[in-house]
Order: sequence, then structure tokens, then C-alpha cells
Amino acid sequence: MHKETPLITLQPLLRQSGGGGTAEWLLFTYRLPSEPSTKRVLVWRRLRRLGAVSQPEGGHLLPLTPRTLEQLQWLQAEVGELGGEASLWQVDPVPPGRSEALQALFRQQLEEPYASVEAAVESILARLSAPLAHEDLLTCEEDYQTASRRYLALRAVDYFGCSQGAEARSALESCSAAIRAAAEGLYSPEPRGEDTP
Repeated sequence: MHKETPLITLQPLLRQSGGGGTAEWLLFTYRLPSEPSTKRVLVWRRLRRLGAVSQPEGGHLLPLTPRTLEQLQWLQAEVGELGGEASLWQVDPVPPGRSEALQALFRQQLEEPYASVEAAVESILARLSAPLAHEDLLTCEEDYQTASRRYLALRAVDYFGCSQGAEARSALESCSAAIRAAAEGLYSPEPRGEDTP
């Protein structure tokens, strides 16, 4: 009888530090009562905010970092408080090629959100190219701050350096410079002609 080799090997993650292992990934699984659905939505949103990738076999995967470990341990406790059960697993080294595929999946899930930051910046730049009133400039600055916050939230979960992130950052830097230039043009005093006696 032939025994099938699993794609990944799971080890229960103990709360004590040390003892290590060479794991690179964390797998979070949970169960909550079906009603009220707000509890499941809360946990799903938290996992999404962390950048977790849902696995077809079940559970949510994140790279093992001190931050993700701490956040998942907190979430595990919170699921218990919500009347559910959660498990946090350390995934031992995955087979060759699988780690690269997982990293590509993490990068891929950030491409569209980074593109939306770039689209917001393009919209701001288009508005800055037209003559501006004070209120228009304030709106552009507010939209720039919103896009910057969105970018920072994405960077916090960009574990493997999505190339679109660098493009979004460059767009934000250009936008910042354009806002400064527009503000200088709007608020600089008009040059006065020399008074002749």
C-alpha cells in the first residue's frame, strides 16, 4: 500500500517561545457559530486586514513574523471569547516550489489594491492640472492623505514586496510634489511692480 506524502506538515504552535523549527508559515483555522454572522464577518475582516490568504483546504495562511504570530494569537483568543474555537499551526518548510507559489499568491492579492491607490493619485493629479481654488486644493490634499493611508495599510501586509507597491509609492511622491507646487502657486504673493516716484 502506497502512502501519500502531504504537501505541508503541520505542527501545533505552542505559546512558549524557543524550540524553534524552521517554519516559514502560520496556518490559522477557526469555527464560530453560524448565528450571528457578525462574529464570522469580524474574524474574516481581521484576517483580511492582516493580508491572510485563504487556503482551499481550509484555514488562512500568513508568513511567520513576530507581528503575524502576535496578531494571530490575539485573534485566536478573541475567537474563543466569541464562543468559537481557533487553532494556530506552524507549517514546517513547504516542498520546493510551493513557497515561491505562495509568495506569488501574496503578491498577486495586492496588485489590485495598489492599482487603486495609483488610480486615486492619477485622479488627484488630473484635478491639480486645472486652475484651483482654495477648496479644490484642500480636497486634493484630503484625497492624497486617504490614498497615503491606504498605501501604508497595504505596505504593512506586503510581506514579499509586490512590485506594484513601488509604483504606488512613486505615484504618491509625485502627487505630494504636485500638491506642494499647487499650494505655492495658489498662496504665493503676487509679484508687485516697482513703485516709481
